[in-house]
Amino acid sequence: MILVLQLASVVFDHLLTLEFADTFWQWAGIMATIAMCLATAHAILPLRISYYEIFLLTHIALVILALVTCWYHLVPHFGYIYGYQVWLYICFAFWFFDRLARIVRIAYYNRFGNATAIVEALPDCDIMQITIFPRVISRFGPGQHTFLYFPGLGKFWENHPFSVAAWKGQGQPPPIASTPTSLSDSTAKGEKVTEPAAVVSLATGLSPDSTEKTSQAALRHQTHLQDRASITFLIRAHTGMTSTLHRRVLSSPSGSSIETSIYTEGPYAGHRATLQPLFDADTILLLVGGIGITNALGFVQEYTSGHLQRGERPEKSHGIMRKAKRLILAWSAREISLIEHVRSNFLVQQDEVDGIEYSFWCTGSSNAAAQKLDAVDGENHKAEIRTAAVTVGRMDIRRVIRSSVEPGLQTTVLVCGPRGMADEATGEIVSCVKDGLRVDLVEEAFAW
Repeated sequence: MILVLQLASVVFDHLLTLEFADTFWQWAGIMATIAMCLATAHAILPLRISYYEIFLLTHIALVILALVTCWYHLVPHFGYIYGYQVWLYICFAFWFFDRLARIVRIAYYNRFGNATAIVEALPDCDIMQITIFPRVISRFGPGQHTFLYFPGLGKFWENHPFSVAAWKGQGQPPPIASTPTSLSDSTAKGEKVTEPAAVVSLATGLSPDSTEKTSQAALRHQTHLQDRASITFLIRAHTGMTSTLHRRVLSSPSGSSIETSIYTEGPYAGHRATLQPLFDADTILLLVGGIGITNALGFVQEYTSGHLQRGERPEKSHGIMRKAKRLILAWSAREISLIEHVRSNFLVQQDEVDGIEYSFWCTGSSNAAAQKLDAVDGENHKAEIRTAAVTVGRMDIRRVIRSSVEPGLQTTVLVCGPRGMADEATGEIVSCVKDGLRVDLVEEAFAW
């Protein structure tokens, strides 16, 4: 037995020596295997979320390395006898076409130029509102996202996918009653905002007349931008590109907004196959957590715009929510300032559209949230704004879902929030189905 093991060991060592003596196997094959393993391991969700730019660059580099080393391993080592190179050429073609298609889309949507964007920082939180006036007017819809490039930040290759919160066509009236407004118009609400004219006057020492002319020019410019087609995003500042952009806005002369150049690539997603459960739903529940509201707002706009434009929805409507008679938005967020901004600028009043319901929860500091809510409710009372109240505390997901479903009616629950919220909602929906209720689930990943 010992002699057999020794003989097997000698033979294995000899074969291993011969195999590794082959340069193409030693370098090309091993490097391709390592590159593929690293690319797979480096694509896990926590790394993509925390180090997106690093993930993107290393992933592209590792894929190129794997493809090139595979070619050197297959063709010089095996030749063209077994036809392995055909599958490799197919991989080259798919990867090259994907990269080329993205470049072509960027060139098309930006007409070899750049678009104008207004980036505004919401007060008391790390959220930014980005309003883009694209060079090419595209047909946007709910559930879509677009890649954004900010060349002015110094890294033109960095890009992120962001969900489209609202959109407006060229010369069209606002699609919703309360349209996204500039934060510079918030002085009427008592917010501290520095006017551009005042900044110019302090910085250059211009006379009051010059300041007035500058203010009038800025007003004309703003009016011109409001007449153009636009798409709006709400994004949270994380590390990397979004953090740099947020710091740039806060360090601007106004301290709240900047106008910058931007490149867009999209829209993507929002396909009929993905949203099929919404077509046959009698009730639609949007279950949202945090900044996931950006995805839900597109569906709110689709529902409300159809009712506002047509009055009563006809039976043979071709909209994505053609059968829906009830739309419920249940949203939980940490920042009361974000909740107030969204419900004041993106949502119509409940009494203006039949079948629409709002429920809000603020999970931030209880004392701070309560004080802020008292101040907000006082302002809303003075302005006679009729809107849903905000509850301090955590959303009861089970209660929200159970109160939304009705026997005999088809309900679709669209979830966009943290993983815990999505898991809890999924479990409750399964329970509803077991009880004989007709419920469908559409889950939008909170992280890309």
